[in-house]
Amino acid sequence: MQSTHPNLGADIINQLMEEYGDYTKELKNKTADQMIVFIDSRMSVIKGELDSVQDKMLRYSQENNLIDMLKQTSNYFGNISKADKSINDQQLQYMIAEGIESYLKNKKNEFDQVVVPSSFSLK
Repeated sequence: MQSTHPNLGADIINQLMEEYGDYTKELKNKTADQMIVFIDSRMSVIKGELDSVQDKMLRYSQENNLIDMLKQTSNYFGNISKADKSINDQQLQYMIAEGIESYLKNKKNEFDQVVVPSSFSLK
């Protein structure tokens, strides 16, 4: 482009460049918006397919009495932990009872002013 007025020519070129920049931004935004719409629609379809597959898996596991290994293992170790605690409590109660029995059987404790072991912790 040629112009007899250099400043006018520069202004025109600058304005064209600005318009071109705005146009390319609009195109990029439009493309991005179209991509977002496409991705959202695909995600909806895939979510529906995933839900369908999960429902089928759940139904299959219920119909065939399949177990959840993680849940079963967790329950198993929880039961073992409870049993260990119960055994420890019972062993402690047994030791306390033996101590009281030993104290009561000891003849030297008959007339002493020694405090008798408490049996309050026995259940």
